[in-house]
Amino acid sequence: MHATSKTLATPLALVLILALLPPVLGGCSGEDLKKQLEQKNQLLAAQEGEIKKLKEDMAARDLDLKNQCEQRIQKLTAQQKHQVDALNAKVAELSRKKEQDRSQKADPDKSKSKSRR
Repeated sequence: MHATSKTLATPLALVLILALLPPVLGGCSGEDLKKQLEQKNQLLAAQEGEIKKLKEDMAARDLDLKNQCEQRIQKLTAQQKHQVDALNAKVAELSRKKEQDRSQKADPDKSKSKSRR
């Protein structure tokens, strides 16, 4: 098996070497390749910076929207509480009037004596 592995490894190594040779032999020097790699790395770094900034902007926007929602919820809760309190006061007032009407109907003499005075 070792002979077969060596036999396969040698052609694979040759294929890899031959695949790398055309750029070098085609007029691309090691310096050119280094410059291209450096440019690509700079582009990649710039793109990563843009992605980071976008993520930060999105996080800030998300926080802003959450704050706006919380403020709206608080405002609506306060409005609702005010409305409930106003309705409860109205119910209490109507209940008092109803109770007064009942007591006046139950004791017509008292209401007459008060009106005569």
